[in-house]
Amino acid sequence: MPAEGGDVLFRVAVDVGGTFTDCLVLEESTGEVLQFKAPTTPSDPSIGLMDALTKAATAYELTVEGFAAQIGLLIHGTTLATNTLIKKDGAKTGMVTTRDFADVIEIRRGYKNVRTSMY
Repeated sequence: MPAEGGDVLFRVAVDVGGTFTDCLVLEESTGEVLQFKAPTTPSDPSIGLMDALTKAATAYELTVEGFAAQIGLLIHGTTLATNTLIKKDGAKTGMVTTRDFADVIEIRRGYKNVRTSMY
C-alpha cells in the first residue's frame, strides 16, 4: 500500500450509470487493477462518484484527498444522458443555433455531406 503523499500514481476510470457507479483503478507501479462499485444517487450523481473514490482510497489505506493527489489520469464517463433520452423522463430541452450551424450535431458524429470539406 502506498504511503500518504507518496509518489505512486493511479489511473482511474469512473462510469456513472443509472444504478451503479463503477470505478477502476490502475496502480501504475505494479500494474494491479482494482474495481469498486457504489450505488448511483439519481438526484446527485456526484455522491456515487465520491463514494466509489472513497472505497478506492480506503483500499489503498489513503484519505480521499491523499488518493486524489496521486491520480495521474482520471477518465469520467456516464450513461445518465443516454438513459434520460431512452426513458424520455428528462426536462424538455431545445437547441438554439445560429444560421449555418444547425448541423453541429451531425458534425459531432463525424457526418459531413462532403467528407473532404472542413465545414
